[in-house]
Amino acid sequence: QKTDYATVAIEDTTPQEDAASYTNEGRWLVGSEVITVVAARAWEFSVPLALLGPPGPHASLRAPAALALATTLATATLAPRTGAWADRSDRRRASRVARLAQILGTALGVLGVASLVYDGSQQNYAALSLVLLGGAVESVAAVVSKNAPKKDWAPALFDGVQAASFSFSGRLGRHRRDSASRVTPSPRQRVASTTARAGRHRRDGAYAFVDAGDDLVDELSRTTSALATAGQVAEVVGPLLGALCVSCLGPRRGACAAGVLNMASSAPAQAVLDSLYAKCSKL
Repeated sequence: QKTDYATVAIEDTTPQEDAASYTNEGRWLVGSEVITVVAARAWEFSVPLALLGPPGPHASLRAPAALALATTLATATLAPRTGAWADRSDRRRASRVARLAQILGTALGVLGVASLVYDGSQQNYAALSLVLLGGAVESVAAVVSKNAPKKDWAPALFDGVQAASFSFSGRLGRHRRDSASRVTPSPRQRVASTTARAGRHRRDGAYAFVDAGDDLVDELSRTTSALATAGQVAEVVGPLLGALCVSCLGPRRGACAAGVLNMASSAPAQAVLDSLYAKCSKL
């Protein structure tokens, strides 16, 4: 009795879970990206203003310049090792550690900003040290968490086409080898038979591998496009939010409010990623 190679391969490669889609998973990734970027940009915008202080004889650009130098040096020296560690680690674990590090860095920055004195009665070296240390820690952690939904999570979530293709080819070849003792058609007959059966399955709606692959590519393209658009919008909204905090509450209190908001936003953003990780086996 002859073996229907195409039917065997189709049945063996039937997916065990629903395919990811922009409507279900993609929108949650976009929401996580927006929360993260808006809060982070509001904090990053308000901290230099807090270090500069209100207009007056004691205002100086040295502290904001020192913060920019500290974050740049930390990123340049530690970013390669941090990125390599994240690539070797579990996706969810790396994201959680990065979030915790960002919360720690922001907390140090908020503590330092809250300790600033603007009247020139004392030097702000201790407070500035806390802000610089917190900024360095946060900038290194951002290497992992910044744009993670677009660059890491979305490609992994919708990457099923190539793997399924290799799985189909490998299993088809294995079934052919296992049945070689019973059926030994010529190569031309085998190709013609498999092609005809595959075409019949396509017409019957039972063989939808190509269609599923195209759908995954479309969903990935749609999700990455939405993530890019949302990121650009958040890059504008974040500084506006930071400016609003500073203008309403003053440099020091406004920056502290933006920092608290940045720390609070880490919980829902990470909760979205954890939920997707638990739901989708591809991650």
